[in-house]
Amino acid sequence: MVPEEQSYALEAKLKSVNVKNQLVYYANQTHGWSDPAIWNDCLNKIQNFLTVNVP
Repeated sequence: MVPEEQSYALEAKLKSVNVKNQLVYYANQTHGWSDPAIWNDCLNKIQNFLTVNVP
């Protein structure tokens, strides 16, 4: 996890060189999420991304 502005800069750079990526921004969350539902959502998104994009 990185600051919001760095997240968007990294996403733009990755897209500019055609690297598949997925940015998900969770508003009002700090480093080390405090909401178990968000933690679960994040893990599900990671699993789905890897399933689709990693042979």
